[in-house]
Amino acid sequence: LVEVSPSIASTSVPAMQDFETINFPSGYWDVENITGTAWERNSLASVTGTHSVYIQSDSANMNTSDIFYTESFNLSNIAAPAMNFKLAFSQRNNSTDNLKVFMSTNCGQTWGLRYSKSGNSLQTTIDSSLNFIPASNQWRQESVQISTAAGNDNVRFKFLFTSQGGN
Repeated sequence: LVEVSPSIASTSVPAMQDFETINFPSGYWDVENITGTAWERNSLASVTGTHSVYIQSDSANMNTSDIFYTESFNLSNIAAPAMNFKLAFSQRNNSTDNLKVFMSTNCGQTWGLRYSKSGNSLQTTIDSSLNFIPASNQWRQESVQISTAAGNDNVRFKFLFTSQGGN
């Protein structure tokens, strides 16, 4: 679940994307599959509804990085914007997988890091050697600092996941 409060292609805010009705990737929601598996919409797990976006992280995808980009959000009339998303992650053998979120206010010409967590700080439940499919109570809401985007009419986000054999 990705939520931008209050603006969306450039979409107006407040807006929320729950991946229930969107074809992902498509339109302005895009994927950059650098190596290994790619981000995809699935119905294996979700916080609410029946769908989420996920990427497979395991030893077969060790040291691979993949990106998904959001559509553009119009924050031109927002004095104090906020962006939240929910994630679920389980480590495997103390893996150090990493999730970074970047923000761009100029159509992706430049990106600023706004969020980065890995290993224990990324984890939302106990380690598991089995393929992790989260229950609804194993998700955590994260907040991204985007106050510098106030007044901008073309704000995009980039989610970069680097697999280190986690789950």
